[in-house]
Amino acid sequence: MEEKINKIENLLVKLIEKLNFQQKEILNLDEAVKLTSLKKSYIYKLNHEGKIPSYSYSDNSRLYFKKAELEKWMTKTKRFYKEDVERNLGAIFT
Repeated sequence: MEEKINKIENLLVKLIEKLNFQQKEILNLDEAVKLTSLKKSYIYKLNHEGKIPSYSYSDNSRLYFKKAELEKWMTKTKRFYKEDVERNLGAIFT
């Protein structure tokens, strides 16, 4: 019985963490890694090259990210697949 209660508690903790993450607007580096599935070192590189939207305090080297800006950055280039092209060409010529 106690084992089942522990499993339920663990599931609830994970659910609450997920809900909290979904509601956050500002992310730290670890949360940005989780959102983008990129490595920390690669995010640092992108930041250094000015290729990822990020923020930091003037006296602090920690990086912060706006979740909405990261999501927009991640989806700025749409890849078109063969089916998409064929569908669009079919619509043009019919």
